[in-house]
Amino acid sequence: MKKYSLVPVVFVLIVMSLSWAMAQDTDTDDGANDTGLSVLQINFTFDMTAEEYEDTVAPLAEAIADVEGLLWKVWVINDDDKEAGGIYLFDETASIDAYLSSEIVAMLASHPQITDIDVKVFAVMESVSTITRAPLMMESEE
Repeated sequence: MKKYSLVPVVFVLIVMSLSWAMAQDTDTDDGANDTGLSVLQINFTFDMTAEEYEDTVAPLAEAIADVEGLLWKVWVINDDDKEAGGIYLFDETASIDAYLSSEIVAMLASHPQITDIDVKVFAVMESVSTITRAPLMMESEE
């Protein structure tokens, strides 16, 4: 059985935490986020076929769907550049913080064929997003 060092995992988790902390250091008093909704963007490179990648992440889909505060996730992939990730809509940034500290993200960060993880958090600009038909409504509001 092949053993993996925990050093790369710890490094990735530190980088992800720093990225999250940097994303939190934004001024939201400009009215950009008038709903409390936040977008999480996670991108990374993968060293496997697209089919192997999908087989790797498919078992996580239900667990991710059950994450508290997650309204939806769009899975993205660019097989030519070996990049993948997701765009998530959360009801508040506290839910993003909990998700980034979760076992799901730790499993992703520790996978030996997933590298160069980039995490960004954005406030939602509801007024203009509504004009462009962004799916921002929560189920109870529809």
